[in-house]
Amino acid sequence: MRSLEVNRRARELYGRARQTGKIYTPGEYAVITSAGWLEAPDHVAEALGLVKDRRAVHRRRVTNNQDGPITLSTSWFAPDVGQRAPKLLEPERIQEGTLLYVENMTGRQGSYAEDRMCAREATGEEAEDLQLAAGSAVLIVHHVVFDLQDRPLEFAEATYPPHRWAFEQGYPLT
Repeated sequence: MRSLEVNRRARELYGRARQTGKIYTPGEYAVITSAGWLEAPDHVAEALGLVKDRRAVHRRRVTNNQDGPITLSTSWFAPDVGQRAPKLLEPERIQEGTLLYVENMTGRQGSYAEDRMCAREATGEEAEDLQLAAGSAVLIVHHVVFDLQDRPLEFAEATYPPHRWAFEQGYPLT
């Protein structure tokens, strides 16, 4: 039996949402701190393939459990997705999870995802949202979901606090 609490990455959340219709486990809850249209930062525009129109829909959330914040994440979507999935603009939770909602509203299906990770110091805003001391180390995961036509469907940036396991991965040794 494992005694370590592991805060799952997006791929585990998608699986849970598809199986149970809910993205969070009992005791976890998310607070949407911001939602709507914003000018996409360079790394987001590049990931979503935005060229001329840099406006994108974002959803920023802090996920908590009984011990406090376990992750800060922002999902970003291209303008066409935002126009077809209006709940993305509202600061309310989407019960089935954002990706399943987007798939249902757009007819596009997530096919695969790519994750990149690095550690760095938290920004002031991240430290505040995750209840960390200024200058704390955090793990950053950039997550891009691609549809069946290899087009980016969602870009998400997740920030994990120190001393909390972010993910686990088993693999064969053969």
